[in-house]
Amino acid sequence: MKKTVSLILVLIMLFICITACSTKAEESTDDNKTSVDNTHPIDIIFLYAAGEASEGSEDLLIGFGQAGDYGINDGWIDSELKIYTELKDKLKTPFDGSKTFVYTGSDRTYRNINTRGYGYTSVRFGKFYCTYDEYIEIVTDEHTDINMLEVVRYLHGTDILTYYRRSVSEEALQTEITIEEDVLKKTAEGFALKIISKEDLSKYADGQVTYTPVKGLCSVNYDRYINGYLTDESISVYIASNGEIMYYSAPFFGKYDTLEAELTKEKLDKANKKLRNKIEELRLTNLSMGISRVVTSTSGEAFLRIPIEYDTDEGSRIGYYVYINIQ
Repeated sequence: MKKTVSLILVLIMLFICITACSTKAEESTDDNKTSVDNTHPIDIIFLYAAGEASEGSEDLLIGFGQAGDYGINDGWIDSELKIYTELKDKLKTPFDGSKTFVYTGSDRTYRNINTRGYGYTSVRFGKFYCTYDEYIEIVTDEHTDINMLEVVRYLHGTDILTYYRRSVSEEALQTEITIEEDVLKKTAEGFALKIISKEDLSKYADGQVTYTPVKGLCSVNYDRYINGYLTDESISVYIASNGEIMYYSAPFFGKYDTLEAELTKEKLDKANKKLRNKIEELRLTNLSMGISRVVTSTSGEAFLRIPIEYDTDEGSRIGYYVYINIQ
């Protein structure tokens, strides 16, 4: 039974990850920002990050640097756990104060793949949507007398709730979902509006239902677009087969509020054309390109990302993300 529960939890966390910063001298209590400097590199930058089963084929991406060097999280930048002294025993009371959560720790993302702290004299962390504070509450279910763990996360230094998780019964996760999609959407919207305003939710496209690898769990996803381009800012509400909310995930909520004005359609179209032309110049075998998406670095610089797939000389098909900075 324990093995079954563990497998379910692993599948859930994998799905959420796929669809949704060594010395103390340089550490700062100001580890997170929601605004960025408007200084951008003058030169065009082309980058890549490995996708699944891509090891050993980077030499084909001529003229592309590593995304992780520029602080793009698709480059698999690590993070570390930190306990902020000033937050010890601090409480959060979301959901109109009906619940109280106590601080347990914070997750900080390194600035880039070269500042992880392994063999370096200093550790540097990202400053833009890179640090999240976690709070927990133990709730006793009056019907089963079982302690149900509830967790929330906030963007560090803000009141932006980016994550919520609660336990649901094992039976609910193993039972086929029979709830109508319009009901699922209403349930998700109702929960999201406990956290954000209608005005905020209106910045996102209408919710779309996605069924996860776990039989008894689905998500309603809201994506944000800027001038017709998909961004990595989204909200996902996960609902179990019994109609209960299990997860709320919005790690980048509000990220583009300070960036949207400078991401004009002209700039986006220009970057998109340049990147697609650069990809075509590589003359990769059986090349396919996916949807363009706006993403950011750990310092808040905007990039355009396109997923690509192609065949190698050995007969395998591999994938990468490729990027260009938006000027």
